[in-house]
Formats: sequence, structure tokens, C-alpha cells
Amino acid sequence: MPTHETRRPRTGRETARHEATKRDDTSAAEWLTVEEFCDELSVPLSTAYKWSSHGPASGRFPRFCRLPNGKIRMRREWVEEWLEGLADA
Repeated sequence: MPTHETRRPRTGRETARHEATKRDDTSAAEWLTVEEFCDELSVPLSTAYKWSSHGPASGRFPRFCRLPNGKIRMRREWVEEWLEGLADA
């Protein structure tokens, strides 16, 4: 009896998903959590959430997406645009 687990062949969809994770995919690296945003800017987490409560239109916080679980994610390019806007002001 073999000691390794026998796997079923992957379906087309599973193969595509597996190949995407093997690739050097930078799309996951583009998205920042609020914690990563705070670490990079040396801002307290409570301050970032306070800024986000005013919304991105206020200019206090970069554009962001709210996930179904309530967490916030920002694209790195949105953060960079926001920082450039602060430097111009």
C-alpha cells in the first residue's frame, strides 16, 4: 500500500488557478491592507481608520475598496497618487 495520497487529475479550471499561483504574479502585491499602509507611513492604525471614515473624496485617505467582511484594501498606485497629491498641496 503506497504511503502517499493519490490525487485526482486537476480540472481545467483548477489547472489554470494552479498555474496562476505558480507565476510571478504581482497583482496580489499591489493591494495593501490598512496595517501595511500604516507600517509604510508610520501612522497609527486608529488614525488611518479615522481618516478612512471621511472617505476618499475628503482627500484625507487614498481611494480604497471595502471587502464584504468590512476590511479595507488599497492599491499601491492609489496610495502613491494620494501621496503625490499631498505633496502638491
